[in-house]
Amino acid sequence: MCLCIVCINDYLKICNTKSAESFVVELCKNIKSPIVTRPEDPTREGYSLEGWYADIDKTIPWNFDTDTVLGNMSLYAKWEEYSGSPIIEEPMKEDHCNWWWLILLGTLLLIIIIIPILLPRKKVTFNSMGGSKVKAKHVLKNGKIKAPRTPGFHGKLFGDWYKDLACTIPWNFETDKVKENITLYAKWV
Repeated sequence: MCLCIVCINDYLKICNTKSAESFVVELCKNIKSPIVTRPEDPTREGYSLEGWYADIDKTIPWNFDTDTVLGNMSLYAKWEEYSGSPIIEEPMKEDHCNWWWLILLGTLLLIIIIIPILLPRKKVTFNSMGGSKVKAKHVLKNGKIKAPRTPGFHGKLFGDWYKDLACTIPWNFETDKVKENITLYAKWV
């Protein structure tokens, strides 16, 4: 492939000789010392463009920033064959981004589900001492629990929940922490 640079009526015409027809890439009015803007790099399957050269043997590289056109001329493309599979960097497409977000979201959900299972949990059993049944609670080690619903016992008033069977050491739901599996006992008055 080569680019033909032709001076016509004080204009510069750059043509691609690979195709049968010529097309104007750039026009330049200053014919006295025109500097040609580098055209978009052409592509060739299995090759990468090494650069543009002023001679057919491709020994004189053309510098689009400093070299000037003095008359009709051709520039020649120098190609380098890939030595294996070419590495083509493509911008990330939107669907790739969506996959990354899905993977990230899935990982976060997995962490949210698995961590509570793996962390040490403790069971708090409530012995209503003959009153209505109260459902047990599970809490992370050193966590606090909220007071359960108040149990009922016909003819008696509920006093509070206690740490011991004799109901002498009260459980404080605001400050006490569950360090191991425990049973709390209801006191009736």
